Parts: sequence; C-alpha cells; structure tokens
Amino acid sequence: METQGTRIKRFREKNGLTMEEVGKSIGLTKQAIYKYENDIVTNIPYDKIIIAAYDKLNYCLENEIEIFIDDSLEVLESLSSHKIKCYLMTTPMNQSIIVSKDIKRVSNWEEIYNDLKEN
Repeated sequence: METQGTRIKRFREKNGLTMEEVGKSIGLTKQAIYKYENDIVTNIPYDKIIIAAYDKLNYCLENEIEIFIDDSLEVLESLSSHKIKCYLMTTPMNQSIIVSKDIKRVSNWEEIYNDLKEN
C-alpha cells in the first residue's frame, strides 16, 4: 500500500523538484519534507499535502479528484475548466470577487456538505 509519504515523494520527483524547493513553496524545511516522505512524520496537515498552487491542477487530474475547495479564484477557475467541482471559501481577501457559475462560493463546511448532499 502506498503511503502519503511515498505519494508526496513520487509527486515531487515527477515534477523535478528538490525537497528544498517543495519545502520553500509551502513554508517548511527540507528536513520536514524528508520526514514526510519517509513516513517519520505521518500526521501531515492536509493543507500541506498539495505542494504549490501551480501544481493543484496536475495533482487533481493525476489523482482523479472531483471536488476542490480553495480561497483562490484563479486556482479554482483553472480546475473548474477541467470539470472539477469547485468551491470558493469566502475570506476577507476574496469576498468582493464575483465568481462564475462553475464555482460555488461558500462560507463554511456545512454549506459544502449541504450542496453535495443536494447534488
């Protein structure tokens, strides 16, 4: 069975990134990435799993992710154009942005849950 650590390493290597580059892109050290990849640390915060914003589309396509939640409209527009259901989590920084019909704006997890339940 593939672990989260081996998936992170495979993704990093496939994209030609060093541990240092990955760590820098998400605010961690090279040592932390080493510990994640080698399953020394296994309680990886889910928001640290996706390596960088520009890789989110590739990650979703490679792993057949069908639903994505983010606070970046730019990221979601790219994902929604590939038929990935997208939710824009409202933050003070994006609350005035107008979203397209392919992206649903939400304020909390309950709204996401209810929307998924309805559809």
